[in-house]
Amino acid sequence: MTHYTKQISFFSTIAFILCSLWLSGQTVRISDEVNIRNDYSYDLLGDINSNIVLFRDSGKKKYIDVFDEKLSHKYQRELRLEKDNVLFHGVIPFDTCFHMLYSYSEKDSVHTVLRKLDDTGATLDTVRLFTTEKKDKLLKFEMMSNDAKTHSLLYAYHKSEGFKFILLDHHRKKIMFTSIVEWEKIDFNDEFVSIDLSDDLYIFILLEQNNKKGEMEDHYFDLTVLDTKTKSQANQKILVSNQISIDAQGNYDPVNKQYVITGLYNEKSSAHSKGLFFSRSKLPLKEEFITAEFIPHSVSFLKEVYGRKKKKLENLEHHVIQDVLFNLDGGFVVFSEYAKTFTRKSSYQTYSQMGGRRGLGAWTDHHMEEIGILAISPAGELRWKNVLHKNQFSQDDGAAFSSFYLFSTPSILRIVFNEEIKNNNLVSEYLIATNGKSKRSSLLNTEYQNLKLRFREAIQLTNKAFLVPSEKSNLLKLVKISY
Repeated sequence: MTHYTKQISFFSTIAFILCSLWLSGQTVRISDEVNIRNDYSYDLLGDINSNIVLFRDSGKKKYIDVFDEKLSHKYQRELRLEKDNVLFHGVIPFDTCFHMLYSYSEKDSVHTVLRKLDDTGATLDTVRLFTTEKKDKLLKFEMMSNDAKTHSLLYAYHKSEGFKFILLDHHRKKIMFTSIVEWEKIDFNDEFVSIDLSDDLYIFILLEQNNKKGEMEDHYFDLTVLDTKTKSQANQKILVSNQISIDAQGNYDPVNKQYVITGLYNEKSSAHSKGLFFSRSKLPLKEEFITAEFIPHSVSFLKEVYGRKKKKLENLEHHVIQDVLFNLDGGFVVFSEYAKTFTRKSSYQTYSQMGGRRGLGAWTDHHMEEIGILAISPAGELRWKNVLHKNQFSQDDGAAFSSFYLFSTPSILRIVFNEEIKNNNLVSEYLIATNGKSKRSSLLNTEYQNLKLRFREAIQLTNKAFLVPSEKSNLLKLVKISY
C-alpha cells in the first residue's frame, strides 16, 4: 500500500490560488450500505488489488466486504479461522493482500498467529509466531504498526516485569526483535503518554512524571528509545519545570531523526493554556537531560480566536493537541482544537428497558470548535499562526462526527470537517498556504444522501483521494472524495 508520511513541504501562495480553483471540481462516490448492528469494530483497509476492502469484527465471526473502485458492493466473505473464538490483535493492509494477527487457545497452549489473505478472503499463508503455555503468565498484548506498514509491534505491561515488546517483520512474516524493559509500577492514568514505532524501527516509550500542582518543580517527561536494529536502549529526561502540561503528545520526524514532544501549558491546574511548549530529542540520544521550550500565546493570536467576545485575553480555553506535521527543514506545524465535554442531568426520571426506575437521566454535550495552527521554525521560533473557525455541537455520540480530517500531501494541505452535526449537513474544507493563509470552501452537501461522516476515521488512498466512513442507524457507508 502506498505510504503517506506526516512530512510536508507547503506549496507556494501562487500554486495555492491555482490549485484552489482547479480542485473545486471534486468527485464524491458513495457505497451501498452495510449493516454493522452486530459488529464490535471495523477497519477501512483501503485499496487492495484495485478493490476497496472493509474488514469487520463481529465477535466470533470476521468478515470482509469488497467494493469496486466506484464503491459498488461486489461481495461479502466470512474469514475462516482455526477457532470461532479468537483474541483479535489487528489487521494490516498491503497492495495485494492483508495480514491478520490473532491468538487462539488449544488444549494447554495459546498460539499467536499471522494469517495472510487476499481480497477474496482466501488464505494465502498462515504462520504461527509463538506459543504460550496457559500455566505461564499470559499478557494481553496491544498492537500497533508503523506508518509504512512494514512492521507491527505487540506490547504489554506487567507490574512485576515492565514492558514486553515483540516486533514482527511483515515481509518475512516472522519475529525480528523481542525485549523486556524493566519498569517500576506505573500509574497509567497519570504517567503513561504513548508508545510509538517508527519506519526506521525505533520504539519510543514516553512517560510523564510530577505533572501536579504540588510537584511541578520536578515535572519532566521520561523518554526511552529502543533501537531494534542494534538492540540498544537509551534514555532522556525532558524538563518542563514549574509548568503543568494540559495536553501533550510525542511524534517522530524520520527525515531529521528527531522525536518531538508538543503540548499546552499553564502554571496551574487548568483546562486553559498560557502557551505551547515543545522539545526536540535528536537521535541517537546523547544528552541525559534537555529542557523544553515555551512560546506564550500572543494577544493577536487570542484575538483571532475570540474576536470581541472577551475583554481579558489571557488563556486559550479547552484546547487539545490534535495533529503535528513536520517540514522537511526540521520545523513543524501544531494543530490544536477546542474540545469541551459537559455532562448535565435532566430534570425528569428515566426508566430502564425492564421498566425499573434509573433516577435522573443525563446528557453529555460535545463542543468542538476552532482550530489553532502554530508553525514552528527549525530554530524554535514562531513562523506564523492561524485560527480556523468552525462550530460543532452534538449530544451522547462521543463526538464521533466532530473534529476534522487532515488531508496532507507534499504539495497541498486540506482540513475537512462537518459544518454541523446533523442529518442534512454541509461539509467544508480549508486550504492552507505556505505562509499560513487559508481559503474556506464548501465541499459537499449530505442532504438526501443519508450520511453522517466520521472524518477522524478517514484514510488516505492516493495523493488525490481519501475514504471516510458514514454511520447512521447501524448502517455503514463508505464515501470516496477525489480531487
